[in-house]
Amino acid sequence: MSPRISTQIPLKQPRKPTGATPERLDVGDSTAWTRIVDEHGPFDIAILNAGIATNQLRPDYTLPVLGLDDERYRRIMSVNVDGVVLGSRAVLDHMAATGFGDIVVTASIAGLVPIAPDPVYGLTKHAVVGFVRSLAAAVDNHGEPLDVTISAVCPGFADTAIIDTETKDRITENGIELLTPEAVADVMIGALTERRNGAQWVLWGGSTRPSTPGTTQSRASSRLHSVAMAEERAARRGSTELWRPADPEFRADPYPFYERLRSTDPAHRLDEYTVVVTRHADVSSTLRGPDFARDIERHSAAPAIDPVSVRRKERASNGGRSILNLDPPDHTRLRRLVTQAFTPRAVERLRAITERMVDEVLDRAAADGGFELIDDLAFPIPFRVISEMLDMPTDRSDELRDWSQILTATLEPTATLADLDAAEAAIGELIPSSRA
Repeated sequence: MSPRISTQIPLKQPRKPTGATPERLDVGDSTAWTRIVDEHGPFDIAILNAGIATNQLRPDYTLPVLGLDDERYRRIMSVNVDGVVLGSRAVLDHMAATGFGDIVVTASIAGLVPIAPDPVYGLTKHAVVGFVRSLAAAVDNHGEPLDVTISAVCPGFADTAIIDTETKDRITENGIELLTPEAVADVMIGALTERRNGAQWVLWGGSTRPSTPGTTQSRASSRLHSVAMAEERAARRGSTELWRPADPEFRADPYPFYERLRSTDPAHRLDEYTVVVTRHADVSSTLRGPDFARDIERHSAAPAIDPVSVRRKERASNGGRSILNLDPPDHTRLRRLVTQAFTPRAVERLRAITERMVDEVLDRAAADGGFELIDDLAFPIPFRVISEMLDMPTDRSDELRDWSQILTATLEPTATLADLDAAEAAIGELIPSSRA
């Protein structure tokens, strides 16, 4: 039997035909929800999508709550919060009885980050996210097993009537792309398909439609990032001291820090945009899964406000992008060129050279009574082999190694503007050397 679908309908007729039967209701009225369920239910799927702003978005950002009257405040709380709670309650009774169902709630990026122009709107969306996470935990802890999920879609600025024309103009002037309603709808369908209880689906800066006809899951290249939020951990406060990549102690020996992160907080949230994962399975699924992108400058939801992020985005827009951070099809095209140098026959030709290099290291180690694994073997041998493959000048091996270290420093989360400047200078010297 196909699922029946409930959608909160605003007090206006849809602008375009939807093929559905519209029903007028006040989403903040519990009796209205009872009527909808009695007349059209029960529902196996509910998409709760009502929301309004306070219309207090002011360009000077000066204490917008001072212009908010009581009636407007109660209305936004009723629509944005009561509508979600009462709607969930109305459909959840049947879902709990049958043991199956899915609820997708439209929150907002404002439910995850501060929104200074409209604090009350931010309050309602934070409340919705908290409700979704808490209700999901209650479902997970229910005495009887329930195949019921509740998740939230958290889009950025969408091109809908909730944002006035003046505000839309300010948003686009700041270089932020407005989402289409269709893109948000795609993510809702993807959330229903994924069925990740307690997840927040973050959509920012535009989205592509599913690329395969009939599919319901958006790809990572569509700037969709599934952020299945980890439960708040008792050790959260202490674990913030475990991720200190700029600390000399961390840089000298990071492995004890990683071990404590794995055991106490394996999905460690640094801020609203960044999660550090340390378990092998999580890292592998993140790097290999279709829900994540490598091209950070293109797909990141984090605004480029610090100088390093701004410089990186400028370089990416001007073509300065590394194969390490490309997604298909660009990555596939460049990788196909690189793999020609790694055919079995080409690798076999390097065997004797590599063995000679390793023997030299081991001979020195035997004479000296030991060696440092990373500095004497693990780093220099691959570097020398790659230099041999690229026919780099052997008389400048020390410079090449220095340039390599300068370039790799830009991949670190602690990279500074000085690191980026040094890398650009190194590239300027490295390219003529590679052509010599």
